[in-house]
Amino acid sequence: MTSAASLGLEGWLWAGATAVVVVLLVLGVTRKNRK
Repeated sequence: MTSAASLGLEGWLWAGATAVVVVLLVLGVTRKNRK
């Protein structure tokens, strides 16, 4: 099992990037549904 510390900076960058993409996708879908 890998811990957060073993991931390193690159792991945190990937995690942050994926989180941002997911949030943008959710916001885009909710905006389309509101229309």
